[in-house]
Amino acid sequence: MITYKDETAIAAGVFIEVNQEFLYLYGGSDGAYGKLGGPFLMQHTAMLHAIERQMNTYNFYGISGNFDGSDGVLKFKQNFGGYITQKVGEFAYYPQPVKYKLIQGMKKILGRV
Repeated sequence: MITYKDETAIAAGVFIEVNQEFLYLYGGSDGAYGKLGGPFLMQHTAMLHAIERQMNTYNFYGISGNFDGSDGVLKFKQNFGGYITQKVGEFAYYPQPVKYKLIQGMKKILGRV
């Protein structure tokens, strides 16, 4: 899903429908258009789509596990009246670990980490 200002994409997200659950997997936005609220419009549009499709659950995903009140993203998500469900975490597999470490080292040297 992409949110536009005129012809410019200002926010985008990857959503998946699984059974009766609408999942928000990844998203991003152009900081130059931050004041326009592109991500909020995108979420609103996605929620309307989920309601139209009669989905039982709208899953934001992406809570870091920091529940002390300092996480603004968590607060944003909680304002919708939902609840936290802990699921299995993620696992990273690197088929070429030496190459991966080399790339990570180069990123660190170049200041891209």
